[in-house]
Amino acid sequence: MINNTIDSSEDVDNAFLKTRFLDIPQRLEVLKKIENDKRLKFIRVCWVDVANKIRCKSVNTRWLLEHRDNFFNVTVTNACMSFKAFEDAIVQEALPPNSGFGEVFLVPDWDSFTRHPSNPAYAQMFGSFYTVPKVETNAQGQSTTTHQRPLLAPWNLCPRNALKSAIDRLFANGQFTAKGSFEEEFYLIPREKNLQPTVNDLVWRDNSTFASCYSLDVYSDVLEKITDALELQGVPVEQLIKESGPGQFEITVPYTDILIACDRHEIIRQTVHSVAYECGFIASFIPRIYDNAAGNGCHAHLSLWKDGKNIIPDVSNPNQSGISNVGCKFIAGVIGHAKALTGLFNTTKNSFTRLKPNCWSGSNITWGLDNKEAFIRVPTSPMSAIKGNTNFEIKTLDHTANVYLAMAAVIHSGLDGIVNDVPIPLHTSLNPCTLSQEERTKLGIDVLPSNLITALEYLKKDQELVKNLGEDLVRAYTSVKLAEDKCLSSLTDEEIKLKLLELY
Repeated sequence: MINNTIDSSEDVDNAFLKTRFLDIPQRLEVLKKIENDKRLKFIRVCWVDVANKIRCKSVNTRWLLEHRDNFFNVTVTNACMSFKAFEDAIVQEALPPNSGFGEVFLVPDWDSFTRHPSNPAYAQMFGSFYTVPKVETNAQGQSTTTHQRPLLAPWNLCPRNALKSAIDRLFANGQFTAKGSFEEEFYLIPREKNLQPTVNDLVWRDNSTFASCYSLDVYSDVLEKITDALELQGVPVEQLIKESGPGQFEITVPYTDILIACDRHEIIRQTVHSVAYECGFIASFIPRIYDNAAGNGCHAHLSLWKDGKNIIPDVSNPNQSGISNVGCKFIAGVIGHAKALTGLFNTTKNSFTRLKPNCWSGSNITWGLDNKEAFIRVPTSPMSAIKGNTNFEIKTLDHTANVYLAMAAVIHSGLDGIVNDVPIPLHTSLNPCTLSQEERTKLGIDVLPSNLITALEYLKKDQELVKNLGEDLVRAYTSVKLAEDKCLSSLTDEEIKLKLLELY
């Protein structure tokens, strides 16, 4: 749980710091690893901001060991969730309200410790932000707080905290847990001395198609190094697939607890970019690079668990989906919030060039078995008729999204379906793009917002998501995204691609 109430007396403060941040087994284990590995020089403590940029502060290991009795955080400006992805100009509307400039405290999640795959001097951890709660005072400057003030509290602008809070709420409403994984699609583009003036002029190493053995051979040097690097960091690779575009590949990893899945997603982004650069490539996850080739998705596969058992499969459901009643309610909730979720899933103008009909990007708000044109697809297997279907896939998500924030919103949306018994629409395996309007209406099929501005308006008006994610976080996020969109509005699609190419 991330909600803590701590007395602010000195003895209680010290006891809290020791039990909550210092004397935890994971921290002591990592300190032992650092002490025993003389090659380690710096530990990066990382966060992912609302613009989905991975940032860090690096702590010298010698200094850390010298201060091991007291070290439990790095300090970061509270403006850290107010930056656009491509520049560090502050978006004023995104700053914490009525707070002025201050500091927040990034506390490592010690069990996220991983070593750098190619540089033994570096390791990293992901962190969650905490803040010192503000003391409310009257006109005379006297405290009006009637209870003892918490020493530290989770910062409400931290996307990682938003996901932890959603995980807690999911467990509180039925003892459910969420597990998942992401399909990581990316392009490998040979790095040239001078980047071409348009993306479509970039040089390809090959022009093979989906599932090409030839492409796996041609790119085997860099792909082997990427997969080796991931496994060295504790990220097991399940499949490596040649995707449809020139130099486009997909990596899949096994499902796990949703917070760990999000951490793995960030490690994959970092690793693919880093190894590709070392091997002479640009790696890019942006949603649409080439006009006439497939886009990059970040499809999320999700399941609900209770008491150690996956509760999604159920062959007895009368709707013949192979999905349990509670699973259907969760899916219904996600479908009901699809337009608002688009503001979190697809966060640049480039994102919406991918969400087109007949591109298998899920641009139709519906669900169906194996339906690649549906917002939610239920993958089947040879055992579906006997055991049911084990997970559902959200098709529209792309790599511009902060997955901690996106998955928090998915959980709250799904809970809305469960708690309020939201009826699920009919599922279909038909291509919605081929249906008449009458047929679409009968199946309850709608379309996603066609641009970011509209999607953000849906998000801001979605009372359920605003309430559960928090007004301040939604305001910060939408303010940054609107500022980014304004900066990009004067650029052509090609100029936007070049600006984002190596950022995502």
